[in-house]
Amino acid sequence: MGNTDTNVVTAQADTGPAIRDLFAALEEDKGTTDGSQAESGGPEIVVTQDTGVALNTEVPKSPGFTAYWKQYMATVMGAEEDIKSILAAGKVVFGKDYATGEAFSGWQLLRKTRSEIISSVVMKAEREFAPPGGKLEITTYSASELMPEDWRTSDDEAFDPDKLWVALEAKYGGNYGIELGRTQLASQIVNAFCLGRNPPVRKANRLELSDTIYTEKKFRGGMEMGYSTMDSVCKLHAAMAAFCEWAGDHSTARRLEARSTELFNNRGEVKSRERFDMGGIGYVTYNTSMLWEIYGPLGDKFQAFISTYGREALERGRP
Repeated sequence: MGNTDTNVVTAQADTGPAIRDLFAALEEDKGTTDGSQAESGGPEIVVTQDTGVALNTEVPKSPGFTAYWKQYMATVMGAEEDIKSILAAGKVVFGKDYATGEAFSGWQLLRKTRSEIISSVVMKAEREFAPPGGKLEITTYSASELMPEDWRTSDDEAFDPDKLWVALEAKYGGNYGIELGRTQLASQIVNAFCLGRNPPVRKANRLELSDTIYTEKKFRGGMEMGYSTMDSVCKLHAAMAAFCEWAGDHSTARRLEARSTELFNNRGEVKSRERFDMGGIGYVTYNTSMLWEIYGPLGDKFQAFISTYGREALERGRP
């Protein structure tokens, strides 16, 4: 799932009983500049374009990252000097002209720790600015672009991770990070089901979506998913659970998460035509595919979610 920092939308969907096929209608909407739906009698989905980042003018409270770094740096540098002194004294003790014992490179430790601090700050921002029940991905490259050139200096005294946090908070805090996380989630779902090429099939009371899987024979008989397939399927469970959180179906979200854990514990065991029911969502497994079903009003909300947040991903996936 890539980091799509642009074209984030804010949407509010009325998920009434009348729903058009929004996937088919995306072709009709192509070329519009305001992001709104064509007239169709379906639910109103108001889409507005986020054209900038609202900066927080309040003086931020220090998050403590820079203080931690300076304390760590002082401790490492002090320990490095202490070890050097001990090794020098050891030459006299052992009557040798070379040290007995091992030194360490404080420079290498500081390089590694700087990198870990950056990653930890970004991960904290991903957790705090993500949509409720969902995720947000901020690449380290995107984070570093928020900082001035001198932030990447090799001068350890100038390294100031508090400034990184302030920049992340200014960009991703508030509504922007929430909407970006939902756009990333929609893109993940669109790609997993190849919705640009294979839109859902609407039946009387459900939407049907197909996910191709790779399976292989188990040593003791039966079939199981390959490791990469199992990893992808578990991530899809998590993505669909996050969608359910957005849709307000928390029970289905919890059951999807439980099913993902069960699948992982069973090493991706697959039985053809076995059905699993998670409430508002279910699926049937086959040896080469999984047929997902989204029932009733939740299917309507799924179309509203993807049509609002997944338009670009759908267009990229079209043949």
